[in-house]
Amino acid sequence: MSHSSVRGLRGLVPSLLRSLSLTSLALGGLIASAPAHAATKSEGPFQAPAATIVDVNIEDGALTARILWSEDASPEQGLRLVSLDGKDGAGESVDVKPQPGKESEVKLFGAVKDPWETGWSRKLVLQDAKGQAVSTRPYDLTLDCESDDKCGLVATMGTAASEGVVRLSEDLDDAIKLVREKTGDAKFDLVGQVSEAFPELRGEVLVYAHQLALLKPTAGPCNCSWQMVKGRSPAGGGYSLYGSAHLSSRSGWNGEGAKHWMTSYAQGKFLSSVHEISGSADGNSNLTLRLSCSQLLYTIDKWVTVINPDGSMTSLHIVQPVYGTCTSPCQARFDHQGRITGRTYINGDNRPGNRAIAEETGRYSVDGVYQLNHTVTQGGSFDNIATRTVYGYGSTGRVESHGYTRAVGRWESATASVNNGHSLAIHATASCMADPYKEVATWDFGSTIDFNHEQSLRQTIKSFFWQWYIPVNP
Repeated sequence: MSHSSVRGLRGLVPSLLRSLSLTSLALGGLIASAPAHAATKSEGPFQAPAATIVDVNIEDGALTARILWSEDASPEQGLRLVSLDGKDGAGESVDVKPQPGKESEVKLFGAVKDPWETGWSRKLVLQDAKGQAVSTRPYDLTLDCESDDKCGLVATMGTAASEGVVRLSEDLDDAIKLVREKTGDAKFDLVGQVSEAFPELRGEVLVYAHQLALLKPTAGPCNCSWQMVKGRSPAGGGYSLYGSAHLSSRSGWNGEGAKHWMTSYAQGKFLSSVHEISGSADGNSNLTLRLSCSQLLYTIDKWVTVINPDGSMTSLHIVQPVYGTCTSPCQARFDHQGRITGRTYINGDNRPGNRAIAEETGRYSVDGVYQLNHTVTQGGSFDNIATRTVYGYGSTGRVESHGYTRAVGRWESATASVNNGHSLAIHATASCMADPYKEVATWDFGSTIDFNHEQSLRQTIKSFFWQWYIPVNP
């Protein structure tokens, strides 16, 4: 059983959602149905966001963020990069100077201290002089183990969720499924068997077990927990779309996930020759939230030596669970919201021999069923939102995107641009789960349009969860 609705936004999401009362957002989070608008006109050429945190890792003993700056970023603007721990407590910070048109690395020493106490899932925030967020980036800390009992800390791009949700990657999720299929009804040593079959995931499964041990077990024969699986393609921060040909160029960035921006430009005024360049960008972002239940047979105490980024060592206690199978009668309700935005722009398409083509496609689906599917070209745009409620043990929201630009210049210069944005949000509740984990939330978003659009996506997510009085800080 499911319910769904669709609504066109036309850029009015912040004021619209703020004006909605809890009464009008009742009935399982269903927003009143309205026609979707997908062919409004885009005005003016697009500019990339002033700053985008495109990757996070640990290098030279410090948390290292890669920041991509637009050509319009002001080198005089005073910015500060702040690391928030798993409880949104402010940690280390450093002043940052914008570098227009370049990618820079910023290091935060001491920002990843004791994640087993302060939380494995964290957030980076790039703030202006007033403390307002210019760019945000959730990230996860995990372990990378060279042996069964010796590990180091690594950082990966993350996805946000409320307290009580265990996070795992698609790779670890697939590995656990494969190992469990082989064991059948026999006992399942989560850490031992996954580490043996997939040694490259040894560190991830240790962190997964550590998260599980922190949760209050449910009563009855089954131990149930909320789990979130993140998936983005392209991953790892994405990649540049830069390219060049004779008197033409392409700029842009694809990813991480479903977001991208791209501009193709071909110079004109050379009557004897034609200059041409084109490009495409594809990506997807997935968010799965589920209720996972197993019978806990017993636990094994395990100690791991963690080598911290500063060279010090910590002895970390891991409770290694051994599971049996169980059948839980508990099902959950999953409330989804997805928003997709796409914009196109062309110039110089009105002279013989010239051509400018821009096309942008966005799709949003819940458990494989499309809720939104829009394509616009030649200056068109869309900005739409949909909700859907489903029941079961788990559910997935997915955004897919495709962008294409082509510029051919002869008599005059030609320009074609695309960019996009999206948000995914899932609220879940189950009667069998005890407080404070009876209901949980997870969300993801990304934008290459501008700061105002990114703020609008944040407000969309906040308003969605406030129906259940769940405060979130995207």
